[in-house]
Amino acid sequence: MIVDRFQLAQIFGVTPDVPRTWVRSGAPVHREPKSGPGVSGEERKRLFDSAAIYRWLLERARAIRRW
Repeated sequence: MIVDRFQLAQIFGVTPDVPRTWVRSGAPVHREPKSGPGVSGEERKRLFDSAAIYRWLLERARAIRRW
């Protein structure tokens, strides 16, 4: 499901700031936000594929356990 960071946070039971942290850690982004004159509010949102984030979180957890 394609969602914004607020919806993603709700799906995973975290605060809306956590997806920003995930992006800085390498989480996949479905669509980066656009900026500039004439860009609508919806286009200014970063979007995520919740299934891709789930897979990324699983892989990240597996990698941490390998250490």
